[in-house]
Amino acid sequence: MTTKPKAGGAGETLEVRCGDKLVGLLRRRSDQIQDIEFVYDEAWVKDPRAFAVSTRMPLTQRW
Repeated sequence: MTTKPKAGGAGETLEVRCGDKLVGLLRRRSDQIQDIEFVYDEAWVKDPRAFAVSTRMPLTQRW
């Protein structure tokens, strides 16, 4: 998996990819480092070959 930065600071978004497929987005919602969320990409969730990025983050849309 790879990540690609989209911006900096609050509102920063990282793409999480497996090869060329988008797995989801990791976003910082505020300037507080712990205020983050991960959202699986809808196409990834529907892919029969998809897997969770963590056992604590099963293949549901939002974390």
